[in-house]
Amino acid sequence: MYHCSLRIRICGGDVMLENALRSVMPREHFEHIFTVDFCPDGADCRDLAHDDVIFLNAGQAESLPGIRRATKAEAVIILVAPAGLAANPSEEFWTQIDDIWTGPHTPAALAFRFAKLLDGLKLKRDVRLTQLYLDTIIDTTPSLVWIKDVKGAHLKVNESFCRTVGKSKRDIEGRGHYYIWDLKKEEYEKGEYVCLETDVVVMEEGKTRVFDEIVKSKQGMRQFKTWKSPLFDDDGRIMGTVGIALDVTNLASLSAELELLLRSLPFAVLIADAEDRVVNVNEKFREFFDVADEVALDENCRIWREKALAEGRLVRVEGREELRWEHNGREMLLDVQEQAILDVFSHRIGTIVIFRDVTLEREFERRLARNANTDTLTGLYNRRYFYERVRSGVTEGAEGLLYMDLDNFKAVNDRCGHQAGDHVLVTVAGLLREICPEALTARLGGDEFVLYLRDHPLDFLIRKAGQLVELMRETFGNSEMLRDLSPSIGIVRSEEPGLTLDELIRRADAAMYTAKRGRLGYCVYEPGLENPPDDDRGADRPYRSGR
Repeated sequence: MYHCSLRIRICGGDVMLENALRSVMPREHFEHIFTVDFCPDGADCRDLAHDDVIFLNAGQAESLPGIRRATKAEAVIILVAPAGLAANPSEEFWTQIDDIWTGPHTPAALAFRFAKLLDGLKLKRDVRLTQLYLDTIIDTTPSLVWIKDVKGAHLKVNESFCRTVGKSKRDIEGRGHYYIWDLKKEEYEKGEYVCLETDVVVMEEGKTRVFDEIVKSKQGMRQFKTWKSPLFDDDGRIMGTVGIALDVTNLASLSAELELLLRSLPFAVLIADAEDRVVNVNEKFREFFDVADEVALDENCRIWREKALAEGRLVRVEGREELRWEHNGREMLLDVQEQAILDVFSHRIGTIVIFRDVTLEREFERRLARNANTDTLTGLYNRRYFYERVRSGVTEGAEGLLYMDLDNFKAVNDRCGHQAGDHVLVTVAGLLREICPEALTARLGGDEFVLYLRDHPLDFLIRKAGQLVELMRETFGNSEMLRDLSPSIGIVRSEEPGLTLDELIRRADAAMYTAKRGRLGYCVYEPGLENPPDDDRGADRPYRSGR
């Protein structure tokens, strides 16, 4: 989680020492940055302030005072000396150095001692981070948190505790209850409103207990729901307690708070205990599942769910559980969320199951998806969905395409107005669905339509195109304003592997324009249609068409 760059300075140019230190692998989350110099005088070594570990040789012992002044307080200074020091060090000497590695030195011995030093530094860093984690966690907890020794002195408290009693951590830590809560010593010794008995119970039983406690404070009487647990040392002896308290003064009890919360929720809620016994349901739950007021709250939650859900249908939608349920003659769609209830020690103490009516929400999502994928006017698929649905890559197998454009449609719009044009487009969409219901049909824009079919022979495509031409001419021929309307359809069928959709459409478009130029109704794509002759007569053309 963290990263530490350990800056190591080797003074004096000891090659064996340097090689031995470099041979030791950094500990997890650490990297080593070595600096090798002679550092003749600590007073001149201003860059020592960034070093974490400094190795000196015996000749530099006299520079210790200056070196220590130049380093940061937590820096480790080690003197690498021969078998004995040349002089008897003074008491000040021992206060300025952290360790002496006396000889005779070998690479293995130096590496071993350096490894032990690294272990100690890592342990120190991990302890400091653990303390930081603990302080951060308890200080961000809105409940009151404290740790006491066996005598009742507060060893650690969080910010919420300080705010409640109106004192700082420095004032609180190490002090007893009566001082912290501003009680008279006589009141404290009587044991009334001071939680003494519950502390004793927890230490005697040696397990976590939950209490309802009333405490006297500057703000008056306060009611807390407290969780208290014993703390054990390495020998298994109780060395204190840890407590967490939730201020419930403004509610008669946590049960009333829960009832208030449940009644205000617009969801059906079931709460079970650690043994899966139903302990509470709200009014919305009773309404959804027609549960009588006298429902047996001790019933097993799992058994109840199996019986109740047997009447509905539980499905999984994108990783969620949803229940199709009939209520008052209306089918509901309920989102089912089940969550374990954990206490402050992460022990599971129950389960909450929430059933949320998402019928309208899912219908709205379906409408959004439909609006995003379909053409608003005709109800056919739009260009975006057509491309996504057919494929994002290349074709595989036999594929057919009918690409259609309406001749003289612009004239209808100009002469009769856009409302008439819209009516034409809606009518065409209906005819496409009627003639070719098996096709994926889309309006690409304007008066351009496309029908996509897989695994149909060319004769089938030609027959469908002919039916469309005949039916549309018959439909619009009865109208004085629309009789000039007629379709031009380009037909393409391909079994070429790797042919892209854009290429398929381009070929169909070429065939469609050939049909439009000759007023042929439809035309089957063949190579060469992309480059029509100048005369446009259509004689001896390499294509099949139909009127």
